Amino acid sequence: MRKLLAVLVVLPLAALAQGRGAGPGPGGGQAGAQAGAQAAGPRGDPERMERRMRLTRTLGLAEALDLEPEQALKLGQQVAKFDEKRLALHRQMHDAHQVLRRAAQGEKVSAGEVDQAIKTALDARAQMQALDRDVVATVTKDLSPEKRARAVLFLERFQGRFGPGMGPGMMKFRRGGRGPGMGNGPGMGPGMGMMHGPGPGCLGMADDDDEE
Repeated sequence: MRKLLAVLVVLPLAALAQGRGAGPGPGGGQAGAQAGAQAAGPRGDPERMERRMRLTRTLGLAEALDLEPEQALKLGQQVAKFDEKRLALHRQMHDAHQVLRRAAQGEKVSAGEVDQAIKTALDARAQMQALDRDVVATVTKDLSPEKRARAVLFLERFQGRFGPGMGPGMMKFRRGGRGPGMGNGPGMGPGMGMMHGPGPGCLGMADDDDEE
């Protein structure tokens, strides 16, 4: 497993570091990746942090599913194809939330705009749940029941660690402000995580934008 982790850390980061300056530093294994992540910090380069989230996801899947390095990299690339669509859906939910916030604060927003914002939020949330199902189907294809269970549990832990919807792609979204469900507001409740049904936060929008 140590060899697997070392290969998965070194190969992607070596490729990504070309033209980007120094990589994660010496000791290309787990310690090197952790040190690089700490150097980036919460206010580090969004693209770099995004790549590290992708790497974390790939490493986690590799460990959970006992994958060889080549298998893990291939699976990581397959799952990454869903990231841009997830980001687009989060943008839709965020924009809808802004309309609803303005209306709730008494600003001049038409009834049609409010209705459209609600519809957009609900539609985007439904698409997000469908996207989660597609990701699970991709990750669990041809796996044993035990490994399918491991995969889904890991994906839920991954979302719990980075925050609902905090897969790769969300760091780009954060440049312009805090995205939906990224604080400790209602968006953190049931309905936000993979495989959870509707509940508080089921629109996928937290009220943490109100925080100063």
